[in-house]
Amino acid sequence: MTSGEVRRGLAFLGGEIGFTVIFAAGIVNFAEAFSKSDVAGGGSIGMVLLPIGVIGAFVTDIWSVVDAIHVAKVNNLAFRDRYKTSLNLQIQPYFSSANSYLTNKPAAEISFMINF
Repeated sequence: MTSGEVRRGLAFLGGEIGFTVIFAAGIVNFAEAFSKSDVAGGGSIGMVLLPIGVIGAFVTDIWSVVDAIHVAKVNNLAFRDRYKTSLNLQIQPYFSSANSYLTNKPAAEISFMINF
């Protein structure tokens, strides 16, 4: 959402919330079955929902990070094309005819100019 892709960000947020709800439902179902000592019967639904929620949330997290990197790269390339900017580094030597105040020798320097 920060890169301007609000719909995409809301889709990832919705997926994360959905898998968290599935995980919570699995915990509640498993806890109810465990309290009734019916883990073999009713707890099987909880045992299915728990890994689906955990794995789904993990995959959604990783996917959203990879997608955010991709979107940022595409936006940066579009920005460069639109404004015709890129990194420009210029290195120029500089020689002074005046003597340095520390030594009686002319000063020699290098100047850097960086444009983004």
